[in-house]
Amino acid sequence: DANIHSYQIEGRYLVTSTEYQIKRLEVGGFDRLYTLTQNFRRSDGEGRFRNQEFTMLEWARVGESLGAIERDAEALTLAAHHALGGEGIISYGGHRIDLDLPWDRLSVREAIERYAGATLPDFSLASIRNAALHAELGMQASWENDAPLLFSLLMDHIQPSLGTSKPVFIGDWPAFETSSAAEKTGDTAERSELFIAGV
Repeated sequence: DANIHSYQIEGRYLVTSTEYQIKRLEVGGFDRLYTLTQNFRRSDGEGRFRNQEFTMLEWARVGESLGAIERDAEALTLAAHHALGGEGIISYGGHRIDLDLPWDRLSVREAIERYAGATLPDFSLASIRNAALHAELGMQASWENDAPLLFSLLMDHIQPSLGTSKPVFIGDWPAFETSSAAEKTGDTAERSELFIAGV
């Protein structure tokens, strides 16, 4: 989400994420942190995969690479699956997903090229607009100059295809899509998201 709106209650705000609290603790000297908390985000609505109140696990390990954090996510997900009696395969949304390690990794650009058939040489407005046109997203004239919106539409378009046979980490996001990840290049941020069966 480009903007996350919070609930204001009697002059205070309900937490939308503990990301910044974790970052403050890291600066304060803690090097292995996690939170498992209720989060509250005002949105335009709820749906099958969106609720205005939800529980979220966030963790950080100071000095570790993003790859190490991805391996944490693999291990945690697989351990939870086995603890619930799973045997390495899950069925969801008509897909059979193999949880055997290692899981797949694609950049955002690779995912858009693979699942939308559109080349995205960079994250400029012109490149994103051309990719959206190529993907035939039914672009409205009022969207043509809104790179974050067009990018979100592209990701919404390909998301159902992500992780449908094996979980996949999507990395190298546009810098404008994240507020606190380190930049890798002028327009790319060091961010990774895990998708399983399009979720």
